[in-house]
Amino acid sequence: NLPPHVFAEYRTLKDGRLAVHLLNYAPDRKVEGVSIDLNGASCEFLEPFGDGDTIKPVSIGADGKLPSFGTYATLILN
Repeated sequence: NLPPHVFAEYRTLKDGRLAVHLLNYAPDRKVEGVSIDLNGASCEFLEPFGDGDTIKPVSIGADGKLPSFGTYATLILN
C-alpha cells in the first residue's frame, strides 16, 4: 500500500536476504501507514537519512505497519 510518490526497488543480497529500498519523491511528507506482509519472516528497518540514522528492528503486528520515514528507507528481510 505504498503511496504513488514512493518508489520500491528489490534486491537479493549475496547472503540470500532480500533488501527493499523505498524512496520517497515527496520528502516534505513523511510516509506513514505503510504495511507489509512478511509471511513469517523477520525484518530490519533502516532509515539512514532520518532522525538518528539508526537501524531499528521492525516488529510486525497483525496490521503489518512499518515505522514512518522521510526520504529513504531500507528493509532487510531475514
